[in-house]
Amino acid sequence: MKLLSHVLLVLALSLVAKAALICPDGVNSECYPQTFEPSKNWQVIREGQQIPAGLHVRVNLETGEQEARLLLSEDTQEHSELVLVEQPEEKPEDLLPSRFRTKQALLAGDVNLLEYESAVHEVLQYTENSDTRKLESALDTLIELSHDIDYGVELASHPKVFRSMKEIAELQTANDNISEKIYRIMGASLRNNPEAVTHFVQNNESGLIPELYRMLSMGQASDLVQKRILGVIHALFMDSTYAATNLNTDNARYTEGLTSLIAVFPRMGDAAKERLMLILTDLSLFGADPGDSTIDANKAFSAFLQRLLHQQAMFLEPQFQTMFRSLAELHQSEDLPVSQDFLHWLSKQAEERKSAIRQRDQVYTDADADFDSFLTAARHFIFGNPNAARKTYDEL
Repeated sequence: MKLLSHVLLVLALSLVAKAALICPDGVNSECYPQTFEPSKNWQVIREGQQIPAGLHVRVNLETGEQEARLLLSEDTQEHSELVLVEQPEEKPEDLLPSRFRTKQALLAGDVNLLEYESAVHEVLQYTENSDTRKLESALDTLIELSHDIDYGVELASHPKVFRSMKEIAELQTANDNISEKIYRIMGASLRNNPEAVTHFVQNNESGLIPELYRMLSMGQASDLVQKRILGVIHALFMDSTYAATNLNTDNARYTEGLTSLIAVFPRMGDAAKERLMLILTDLSLFGADPGDSTIDANKAFSAFLQRLLHQQAMFLEPQFQTMFRSLAELHQSEDLPVSQDFLHWLSKQAEERKSAIRQRDQVYTDADADFDSFLTAARHFIFGNPNAARKTYDEL
């Protein structure tokens, strides 16, 4: 009977162990079961392994390592080196890491997706003709794991996984559920995780990061997906090194991230606009609390842009034009207040550009001439009295 009990114990533990692995050096390392698998021989208990009840445990005096084996009939209490491990009876699912236990509702055939490596594999091998149900199960697993700092680092360190996710999101543009999950995983992996951000930037700066801004600028993503993409960008901006080279309003060479967000703001959904205002608040670029129900995101962003334009002299001409056009687009669709400081600045800008006395940082092109005409017209038609524009054009 005791032998049968041992056999059943070994079989049960083997099945449970397959549901959880420990990979000490990352996804490509030599992995081993999280639950110790005993035999009749002494085996080393590896780092992080859980020891089931009913085993003998000892410390090997020669190596200093902890070892365990099945309880044998010849074992007695006189062996001082042996310690009988007594634990409350556990169900197989209790031996799973706690982060996996909420996933028991998954179909039995998809249980392997509870493992990190299996979920990553499902993402990497996904094609347009693959089973989206398995993909969504894998994404659900990664959503849960991505909040863990270590798993966040693993995901961000992988040279292909985020790139594959982005490509899947583009394949599934009509499926908001998948796209939303993908960008939520990215954002959760990076949030408050400096090491993950460092790896992510090193792996993806030249490709994936610019494409995040491109996805926003295309205007095809839903409000929720836009918000999730901004969650990824928000996590990046919380890293001081990345923010200093992409959101630096004191140096025109390092404002690419800010300029990209300004360009797409007028075409964002309401939830995405509120998320962007939260980003600006967290970076101390905007004073009010965007969570205040009395704050209108369009009104607040307009005030931010007006202040940025009339107080700054560090922008390159393309950046300046992007900011002004975005502000004008916002005011064309919304009835928003205009500050006197901005109007005075705009009046001066219009006169300087009309007289061609403004200093330029690049060759003056036909596009620049078109912009100057646009700014002069916007002074009255968008930001002022339209009737005053007739006098302006009479003087041209």
